[in-house]
Amino acid sequence: MFRYVPLIEKIIIFLLLAIIAIFSWQVYSVFRDENSEVVPAEGGVYTEGLVGRLTSLNPLLARSSVDRDISHLVFAGLTRFNPSTGQIEGDLATYKLSDNGKTYTFRLKENIFWHDGEPVTADDVIYTYKVVLQNPYFKNTFLRGAFKDIDIEKVTNREILFTLKSPYAFFLSNVTIGLLPKHILNLVPIENLEKSEFSQHPIGAGPFEFVSLDHRPYESRVVLKRDDNYHLDGPYIDSVVFRIFPSKDDLVSNMNSLTAIKNYSADDSGSSLGDRFRIIKYTLPQYVAVFLNTQSPLLSVAKTRFGFLLATDKEALINELGGQKEIVDTPFLEAKEGLDIEYNELRANGAFFDTEWKLVKKNDLDKDGAEKLHVEIEAKSDTWIQLSVDGEDQDGVLMKSGDKKQFDFDNKFSFINVGNAGGITFKVNEVEGKLLGLDGEVVKNFEIIRERLSEVLEGEAVSSKQEGEGNKGAEGAEGAEGEKGEEEYADEYVEPEDAIEVHRLEMDPTKIRYNKDGKALRLRLITSAVPEEYKKVALILQSQWSKAGVDLMVEVYDSDLLQDKIRERDYDVLLFGQNLGYNLDAFPFWHSSQAESGLNLSQYKSFEVDNLLTEIRSVFDSEKKAEKLDVLKKQVIKDTPAVFLYRHVYQYAVDKKVQGMDFSRLALDSDRLNMIYTWFVREKKVFRPDIKLADFITWLCGGF
Repeated sequence: MFRYVPLIEKIIIFLLLAIIAIFSWQVYSVFRDENSEVVPAEGGVYTEGLVGRLTSLNPLLARSSVDRDISHLVFAGLTRFNPSTGQIEGDLATYKLSDNGKTYTFRLKENIFWHDGEPVTADDVIYTYKVVLQNPYFKNTFLRGAFKDIDIEKVTNREILFTLKSPYAFFLSNVTIGLLPKHILNLVPIENLEKSEFSQHPIGAGPFEFVSLDHRPYESRVVLKRDDNYHLDGPYIDSVVFRIFPSKDDLVSNMNSLTAIKNYSADDSGSSLGDRFRIIKYTLPQYVAVFLNTQSPLLSVAKTRFGFLLATDKEALINELGGQKEIVDTPFLEAKEGLDIEYNELRANGAFFDTEWKLVKKNDLDKDGAEKLHVEIEAKSDTWIQLSVDGEDQDGVLMKSGDKKQFDFDNKFSFINVGNAGGITFKVNEVEGKLLGLDGEVVKNFEIIRERLSEVLEGEAVSSKQEGEGNKGAEGAEGAEGEKGEEEYADEYVEPEDAIEVHRLEMDPTKIRYNKDGKALRLRLITSAVPEEYKKVALILQSQWSKAGVDLMVEVYDSDLLQDKIRERDYDVLLFGQNLGYNLDAFPFWHSSQAESGLNLSQYKSFEVDNLLTEIRSVFDSEKKAEKLDVLKKQVIKDTPAVFLYRHVYQYAVDKKVQGMDFSRLALDSDRLNMIYTWFVREKKVFRPDIKLADFITWLCGGF
């Protein structure tokens, strides 16, 4: 019938229908815009640039930060760290803790699969944590130690019990490490896991599936794709590509083809990012420190180690290094907080003065080779005083409240006359002196004598052994044996043949500290060639400590050889970094049980600290734990097994189109990827969940 309608009328009808359709679409669009929200959409490729070297993608054998970053996406553990909340939460499993705090029951979630389609079962949990990590042939001693003396039992195909010998508040962080598939690795000997094909072509149960590894002349490239069977919502991004470059220069030259750059620094690249990128800054619970080997004969005395702390100018150090860093003064990442540990060259020399290490001339141990002593006098109230410095009388003077006077002397400083003994206090080399007397009391001929300093100071300035032997010259160094020959001050240092570099200062022998036996305070500091910053730090410390009379040898090693040196504890001083992980558990770093082969790199042993560390592990109440951590911190600082230096403020450059990121509470560098299933590079509009058809009719009738 429509064919009998005249052509002109057909055209008019089609035009009217088109107008109605366009108008309807516009009305719908207005309603949609007013009642919709933008949500993530699937799709897109995320390409991150890294600097480093890939060694193994097995999460239990990952050594480099590159290894950890990639394996973090391919694998998943029983638990996971949520950087948004800062809490450990269930990942592949839910968990329940027994009333006695010693048994954890994990139940695997339903429909969890490996990337090859096989289901994840309790057998995989047993294989990972018991067969591998409790095996004596497993190479990672730290991970092996984390599961020592834990009974692991399969209850059902989805339920596993972990029974600890004693309550351990930090245990959940141990099982964040990725599970391994038993059906693939069961026949591989534990000692050969690192050499297996699995280390380069892994199969996990994480949010992304391994696709390929391509080694090229100037980069390595790893491609991952989204696992559509992942048990959590998302991920939205289709594919993640890691491009691994040997140097920052290579990375920067490829910057335009990257979505993100890890550890970006404009100082390194010499260029700006432009408008496409934004910078996300974050810190980690880690620090760089110099660990003082307390079992070294040169560093066995706490007062000597404290001298190194006072001789370290951390502010000058980070200014010279450049980049963004924060000073760290305690093992728990704080800065000072009222602690009396400020850099002070005079105090450092005073601290060393209080030990066996003295500044002397090589062939002359009389007083001419000694350091002068420094005395500071302060008036707490008005008083008249007359003084004598090394036998030279000074004019009498009235000191007003708050006045200070400072003098240097060799052997004897005397208060000839003090009108109000209670109104005067004094320090010698920053060590508080004893009270001269009471308020209103007149004191005459109060003497400060080098050989008997401990008699007038609050702190013990000279050991009882030194006092008993009689101190002669050179800050009390023993001179009764007669003049030391040059051969007794010979340089005993032998340069190691296996070091990449060795650096030493040509120091004037009279500027080096010696003990009474003629042994120099000459120390070996070892560190890694990577990162290059460590060598710079070592050389700065070498210069700073030389001002306090320390002859520091700097030895730089490649990472593998350095690990051998660390295992053997073959050093006086170690410059290294440590990460405290998810819960600031200090046990692995300072308990005496970890001194020989664990992470106690200072070989520090303290009965009081051991007890505190053990107690802290069994405390679940956060306030009580904080109280004990504060006591622990102060004791470690007092004993000075290490000089804590700084921590990095990291910069992550990322394309502005990437949304959904949260770096607020990272514990490990790879934790930035923990929430990648919430990231997105594409978006779409959808109606709000509360919008219904009736709302559209109401809106339409209301005249829009």
